Amino acid sequence: MKKSLITTTAAVATVMSASAAYADLSLGGAMTIKYQSGDATTGFQGTATSYTVNVDYTTTLDNGMGYAVNVDIAGPATHLKQLHTFSTDMGSVFLGTDFTSAVDSKDYVQGAGPFANNPASTTTYNGLLFSGFNDGDALTDNGIGVSTSVAGADVMITYGDDMTDNGNPLSIAASMNIAGATIKAGNTDFDSSSTKDNGFMSIGYSVGGFSLGYNYYDSDTTSITQIGASTTVAGLGVGVSSGTKDNGASADHDAMGIHISGDLGGAFWQIDYMNTDFGDGTESDDYVFYIGTGF
Repeated sequence: MKKSLITTTAAVATVMSASAAYADLSLGGAMTIKYQSGDATTGFQGTATSYTVNVDYTTTLDNGMGYAVNVDIAGPATHLKQLHTFSTDMGSVFLGTDFTSAVDSKDYVQGAGPFANNPASTTTYNGLLFSGFNDGDALTDNGIGVSTSVAGADVMITYGDDMTDNGNPLSIAASMNIAGATIKAGNTDFDSSSTKDNGFMSIGYSVGGFSLGYNYYDSDTTSITQIGASTTVAGLGVGVSSGTKDNGASADHDAMGIHISGDLGGAFWQIDYMNTDFGDGTESDDYVFYIGTGF
């Protein structure tokens, strides 16, 4: 135990000394813990939802292209991830294992929802009724992607290399600002007859200190709509959200949530209350507490 600690300390010290010597080398990370209770939980449960330690290096190649290498130790299923990015004035090309699908990079809930007021969180989307929506992220590992700007829109395209041949996902997503509104849309096409395409669109707008959002997610026979609003009260982020899940021939689900978050300087926290009506005469009241940090 002591030897392991000394080895880890020495490794971190080596990287930090290198960071001081080279401005293009950095060490960072992010960690989030979740505690939950309620009808859907037996007793009280705690989970380390995510933790990442990353080393980033950037340089300029002889041909003038920018080159960045990112290596992450990611959890909770600890594994090493890496990414290579080549950038030019026209955009970037990236390949490796440390990136998400294009849709996953942009489909987080706008307006109000879990982590709506904590962009430092490693969680991208966590809406009220997201089970069943497949953005292709799980099958994008060892893929390749392109990001660029077209007519004022930020566009990303990713292609995943699924080793199990369950469908290599081609994911396309874009976002742009129009008259103060943030508009996002995308679609993931799975090269598999057993997996349906999944697409989304969302609109976010800020006015009078309030952030408003409309979000729609389509998964063939299932669709999800979530709206919400958030603002700041006494230094705290406060949001409310409402969602509907159309399950086709099955019973539809409805949900509402109240979200309160705060900044502790070196960390953030958030409390969510969510009520879900499953359409079959049953409901579930659930409470979730998150605390995390980024460095």
